[in-house]
Amino acid sequence: MMPEKFASITAVPGFPQSADFDQLNKLTQIPINMFVGENDTSWVARMEATEAELQKLDGRVSLTIVPNEGHVIQSLTGAQLYDLLDAYRIKE
Repeated sequence: MMPEKFASITAVPGFPQSADFDQLNKLTQIPINMFVGENDTSWVARMEATEAELQKLDGRVSLTIVPNEGHVIQSLTGAQLYDLLDAYRIKE
């Protein structure tokens, strides 16, 4: 892992593999935004566990469970994601 190379992490949907779960402490200084559809039930549970672990480590994490969506979240538009990513861009 090289967290110093990243301004933020956005997972749509996503969570660390079991082997990497114990390394979440390396990501506590990076804002992490996670999105999962509420109907993607097996991913929701894993992403909630990831959020809970990052919160326990005082990480900067937010999890959005998108209503009425499955694994492919159709309601997240490019503009929404762009605005989110742009908020973490390093301003010079």
